[in-house]
Amino acid sequence: MNNYLLKQDLKCSRKTVFTVSDSQPSEAKQVLDRIPTIVLVAVGGALGAMTRYLVGTLLLESEPIPWGTLAVNVVGSFLLGIVVTLFKLGLMDSQTIVFLGVGFMGSFTTMSSFAVETLSLSDESLELALLNFIIMISTVLIAALAGRSLVLFWSHVEGS
Repeated sequence: MNNYLLKQDLKCSRKTVFTVSDSQPSEAKQVLDRIPTIVLVAVGGALGAMTRYLVGTLLLESEPIPWGTLAVNVVGSFLLGIVVTLFKLGLMDSQTIVFLGVGFMGSFTTMSSFAVETLSLSDESLELALLNFIIMISTVLIAALAGRSLVLFWSHVEGS
């Protein structure tokens, strides 16, 4: 997903979404446009990593299912579903999607932890590993769909 977002950023024209009027971009948008993409990814990534760490410390990993990893992946999938759908509808510019989608969500969610924890669980119990896999995959997909559906619903209501 992160590679897709980067490719989209390189291909798409910049859309002005946050403006005071059609002819004059807001100060926030003007500042955002001057920041190099790599800096947006780095800052978003740093904020996402710190948030991931804080969530992990608040939701101490418990046995047998790693609930902290599940929580960040479900929340991250929900938020990424929102962000990507807003971008696809032209309601979010490419700089914002790079900051939030690639940077923040890319480091907030943790597929590598999911993989390692599932393998560790398989050493103890194949059933637990399979349960962790099913819970994670199904909930993150449902969360992403919920985020996407929420934006589509709001855009439909606003458009009516």
